[in-house]
Amino acid sequence: IHENEDDGEPDAPKSADLLNPEAVQCFIRLTHERYYSVLGDHFGKTVIAIFTDEPDITGRNARRGALPWTEGFLAELGDPALLPCLFFHGHEEEKRRFRQAVNARMIRTYYQPLADWCAAHGIALTGHPAKGYDIGLLAPFQLPGQDLVWRYVEPGKGITGDESVLGKCAADSARHGGRRRNANECFGCCGKDGVQWS
Repeated sequence: IHENEDDGEPDAPKSADLLNPEAVQCFIRLTHERYYSVLGDHFGKTVIAIFTDEPDITGRNARRGALPWTEGFLAELGDPALLPCLFFHGHEEEKRRFRQAVNARMIRTYYQPLADWCAAHGIALTGHPAKGYDIGLLAPFQLPGQDLVWRYVEPGKGITGDESVLGKCAADSARHGGRRRNANECFGCCGKDGVQWS
């Protein structure tokens, strides 16, 4: 549909600053409020949810090793000495702490505001984070989901590793959050003869 705009292609879009609450509020005004202005009579009836699909805070063609960042984030990390550790081999504890800080901010600045907006308009936030194992990011979702990309769990190619939990994360998130149901986007990138969406 959008030539040359997929992962690894030259015109793949850059990411918005999803760690910036002002940018996210602008996004909500330009998209969600517009949907509501046109389809508001159908919210809670035909329109039961808004889907967010793999928001990636570094963008589609980010430079390898690029890290998410936004204004004011250093204060949230607490220890500036953590930063050099992120660029060198090892330092797994520092990298884990950084990922936790990014995820906590992503929930606060992106997922929670979207979930709050959806709840205020009588619908659910659904969809899924960029990584199949990011169960913690699903906490704000009224209808938690995951993307079951077949090539990661295809029989004969192994069903272990990070992405092997993606179908279960949405169900567990729903169960732990007291949600009535969950969603799984499935069969993506599993078309015949390498045609991913056939």
